[in-house]
Amino acid sequence: MEQSLQHNLTLLAEKAYGSNLPRYSDFLSVSELEQYEKMKGELSFASPRAFGGYEGAERKVVGFLAEAFPIVCLKIEPVNRKFSDELSHRDFLGSVLGLGLERSVIGDIVVKDRTGYLFCLSRMADYIRENLKAVSRTSVTVSVWEGEVDSLVEREKVTVSVSSLRVDCVVSAVLHLSRGDAERMAKCGLILVNGRPQEGDKKVREGDVFAVRGKGKFVFLGEEGKSRKERIFIAAELYR
Repeated sequence: MEQSLQHNLTLLAEKAYGSNLPRYSDFLSVSELEQYEKMKGELSFASPRAFGGYEGAERKVVGFLAEAFPIVCLKIEPVNRKFSDELSHRDFLGSVLGLGLERSVIGDIVVKDRTGYLFCLSRMADYIRENLKAVSRTSVTVSVWEGEVDSLVEREKVTVSVSSLRVDCVVSAVLHLSRGDAERMAKCGLILVNGRPQEGDKKVREGDVFAVRGKGKFVFLGEEGKSRKERIFIAAELYR
């Protein structure tokens, strides 16, 4: 799979460079994006860039000589909210994939107030709009959403103290993990900083975006002072 992805991305880059026209991949998963980051330097001749439709997206499309990414956001909402089930991310994803679609044409799904905001490749938008009639047992309508998705993503500012600005220390404090667990996750490549696996002893920087596999995601906002015992107060913004 890794060799196939490398081959496909290289081919897209060469086609973009040869034709001087943009080329785009399908949505890549977090693990596939890790592979992309490792080979990004080899593709620099075609100006690679990854984008998922909004800041902080986990699944992203890689574009070469990219202009407007072929991504559409669809708003999936109950026909009658009063009688709607409590709909989860799994419900929306399962119903969309139940239309016979591949996972690679679907990006993130943001769920708020029983409504799903689904990112998909633009070539699939009309098909989903015309064929998705229900999520779980709830009848829905589907329309193109052109609002600000960032405002839909719930975030919570937290302040914690750390002994050091190392990656493992920050992850441990913000996500309430033991230091040992954070160290092990870093060694296993489960802590991504700005989309790349990061070693536990690396120093964090303001604005770094952390994605910790299976534990959560947050943005490091910076230092906010020190205690009498020289512990460092830091602020982070957690994605909920």
